[in-house]
Formats: sequence, structure tokens, C-alpha cells
Amino acid sequence: MGLEIAVRRAASEEQHVIANLLQLYMYEFSASQGTDLNSDGRYEWDGLDDYWNDRRLSPFLVLVDGSIAGFALIQGCSAITCQTDVWDMEDFFILAKYRRRGVGIRVANDLMRQFRGQWEIRVLPGNGPALNFWRAAIARLCRKEIRSKPTFVGAREFEVFRFESA
Repeated sequence: MGLEIAVRRAASEEQHVIANLLQLYMYEFSASQGTDLNSDGRYEWDGLDDYWNDRRLSPFLVLVDGSIAGFALIQGCSAITCQTDVWDMEDFFILAKYRRRGVGIRVANDLMRQFRGQWEIRVLPGNGPALNFWRAAIARLCRKEIRSKPTFVGAREFEVFRFESA
């Protein structure tokens, strides 16, 4: 029996759910990024409120068999060039329990089909699992391999995938 996977826009009263998931997401990066906790024992993540106040930003919750399984935060503009005709996957997170079971690829593809057009997906160069995941997800969507290119956003380097979702 397969998993029942759903992705839906997060309501404003669910902002705290995404805030909690962001703590898990940021914990995963803490060793490689040297991220410290703030004085109340949490990771700092600014701008989440904007996702319910700016129509260019879209927050999503991922559910598997009715249980919370992750989130996606999509921006309606490039984080690199500020072009407003480009979609940006700002953050994407699936709980470890659901990884390598097809959940992430299905959710990513569902969202990229929903938001048709040019996309940019930024991945930290040392994050091999994320690079492999996005290569596979984008190849499934585009039906061909899309290579990432090293790109600086400010002083930070990313591997950036650019492609079109038709």
C-alpha cells in the first residue's frame, strides 16, 4: 500500500508549525554551517512572517498519511537577480522518516508543476544529499539532466539549478 502524500498551502494559524520544522531543518545544517543557537536555545530564522504578508511568497506543509512530514517555502522572485518572473525554492525540508521513499521528489515536482515557468534552486556546494536529490527531482520533471552551476549570492557560493517547468 502506497503513501498518501499531500502538499497544501499553510494557513496563517499554522505558521508555528513551519517555525518548528525550521528548527529541525536548521539543526541539520548546524555542523556544516557553524550555526549557533540564540540565547533561548533556538536557531534564528528571520522573515517567516513575510510568507503570510507578501503575495510573492508561498508557504506549504507536506503531509504523509495525514501526519506532518515537511515544508516548502517558495518565493516569486529570484534570490540571485531579483527577477520577478523566476520561482525560487527558498527552503525545502522532508523529515528523515520519509526520505528515500519518493515523498520529496513527488512534492517538489507537484509544486514545480503548480508554479510553472523559470525556476532557480540553490544548494550549498558541500550538501551532497541535497545536490543528488535536486538532480533527480529536476530530471524527473524536465525529463532530462539539468546541471547546476556555481554561483555567488553575495559572499556565499551555491550550486544553482536553472530550468523551466512547463
